[in-house]
Amino acid sequence: VSEARKAVNEGAEIIIARGIQATLIRQYTDLPVVEIVMTVQNAERLLERAKRITGTERPAAAFVMLRNMACSMAGLGEKLGVDLREYYVQNLEMLRDSAVQAIEDRADILIGGAAVLEIADQAGVPSLFLSTDETAMANAIREAVRRGEALERETEEKGTGMYGVPEVSSSGRSAGKKDAEPFVNFAYQSGKMRECVELASLLSASGCPKLIIEENGSLKKAFAAAIHNHSAHAGDRMIQYDCAERRDSYEDLFGRKGVFTEAGKSTVLLEDIENLGMRAQKHLPEMILFRHVIMTTSCASPQQFLLPELWYRLSAFVIRIPSLRETPEDIPLLMEGCLKNVCERLGKFHVLEKAAKEWIAAQEWPGNRSQLESFLERLVLCAERRTIREEMVRKLYAELYGPGISERIGGHPLQRRSSEEGSLTEEETRERERILNVLADNLGNREKSAVQLGISTTTLWRKLKKLGIL
Repeated sequence: VSEARKAVNEGAEIIIARGIQATLIRQYTDLPVVEIVMTVQNAERLLERAKRITGTERPAAAFVMLRNMACSMAGLGEKLGVDLREYYVQNLEMLRDSAVQAIEDRADILIGGAAVLEIADQAGVPSLFLSTDETAMANAIREAVRRGEALERETEEKGTGMYGVPEVSSSGRSAGKKDAEPFVNFAYQSGKMRECVELASLLSASGCPKLIIEENGSLKKAFAAAIHNHSAHAGDRMIQYDCAERRDSYEDLFGRKGVFTEAGKSTVLLEDIENLGMRAQKHLPEMILFRHVIMTTSCASPQQFLLPELWYRLSAFVIRIPSLRETPEDIPLLMEGCLKNVCERLGKFHVLEKAAKEWIAAQEWPGNRSQLESFLERLVLCAERRTIREEMVRKLYAELYGPGISERIGGHPLQRRSSEEGSLTEEETRERERILNVLADNLGNREKSAVQLGISTTTLWRKLKKLGIL
C-alpha cells in the first residue's frame, strides 16, 4: 500500500498487482487496480509438472490460492488426466486453513504461494510454487492500457445513466463508452441468451414500446434497465409502476397526477402488464405513441390477457428471456459466480466437488436464476465442511423441492450414461461385489474401506461412480 501511494504521488494512474497486494491496494487507495490472473496455459504447465513430480497416473493436484488470482480451469483436469482440486480463499488468514484442508483431503501435491508451500513442507507433501508467467503479465498490461483509454474517454463524456450504464446521445448511440461496457450486467455464455441480449440491444435504439417476457425470475428488470440506459431517454428517469391484480390502474396512469402525466420524457416501466385493467388497456395504445414505455410480464402467452389492438402494437417488439431449462450451459457459470459472491459476502470458504456441480447442472430450476442463487446460498449456510459433496446437495434439494430429476427418472446422469453404454464386464462385476462387501464390513465408511482395499479414497470414489454403486 505504501509503494502504491508513492506511485500515485509520482503520477501513476493505474496499478497492476496480484493476489493479496491487489486486494489491499484496492481497499486503501482510490486508484483503479488491474489484477494479474493466472493463465490456462500456466495452469497446464503446473499440472504437467505436478504429474512428473508425483509420478502417479492420475495425481490429486490442489490449487490453493486467492480467488482473484484464479482463471477458469473447467475441463483441465480431465484433459491432462489429473484429479484437479481448487481451494480459493478471500484473504491470507484463510490460506493456511485451506492448505491444511487440502492435505486432509489427501491431495498428492499442493500448488500455491509461499504460505502454502510452508504448510506442505511441514506435512511432507510435495508442492509447486504458483509463479506468474509472461503471458499473464502481458494480459494485465493490455488490460491496463484498455482501461486507461476507457478512463480518458469517460472524462470527455457528460456522465453516466442509471445502473452505471453510460448515457446515450439523442441519436440513441452510446457516447464513447459503448464498446467498453456490456449491454447487460449479468453473466451468460449460452447462444440463446446471447441472441436475446443482441435483440434487446437492437430494439433499444427504437422509441417503440417493448414487451419483456420472462417465465420466472428477476432478469426482466435488468433488461428493462439496459434498454432504458441505451435508449434516447437515458438522461431521464425510469418510472416504475406495478400493475396489481384487481386494481383499476386508469387513474394511477392517466389521471391528473398519473404516471404518464408526470413522466414527461422519462421511460415508463409497467410491470406485470397482464394485470392491467381493460379501461387502461384501451387508452394505452394512444399513450405509447408519445412516450417511451417498457412492459414486463411473467405470462408465456400475454396475448390472451391483452386487447388485440394493444397486443398487435407490442408484438413486433417482444423480447422473450430464455429460461435455465433452455440455457443449461449457463448453469456452471452461474454456480461459479454465485458461490464466489456468497462466500465473499458471508466470509466463508466452500467449494463444490465435481460430482456436486454435475448433479446441480442436471436439475430442473423452474425458478431460474433466482432459485439457483437462493439454493446455493442456503447450501453455503448449511455446509459443515469446506468441500460440499454431492450427497449434501441431493439432500438439501430433496428437502426444499422434492426429488431431483435424476431420482425421478432413475439414477445419476453419469450412471444412466454408463448403463446405456452396456452392462458391466464379468471382471467389473466381481470388483463391484468385492467393494460392496468391504463397504458393508466397514458400515459404509469410505476411508476405512479404501485402506482395506489398498487404494486411495479418491480412487475408491471413481470406482464407486464407474461401477454404478453411488
